[in-house]
Amino acid sequence: MGKKMKVAKLNGNIISINDYSQEKMPGDLQCRYCEASLSYVKKHSRDLGDKRIIVGHYFRLKPRI
Repeated sequence: MGKKMKVAKLNGNIISINDYSQEKMPGDLQCRYCEASLSYVKKHSRDLGDKRIIVGHYFRLKPRI
């Protein structure tokens, strides 16, 4: 599991996860510390044993290709 980030850099500006909108903010997301490429993961549900939990939205590192 990778690091979940709540802040990223978009077009040189620092943005928080709560201010980000995929549709309204096109561009490459980057880590605010190391300039690595990031991707956005939207809010989703997941099964944990016999419970269903909600995973909040976050930024994460893009996988290396």
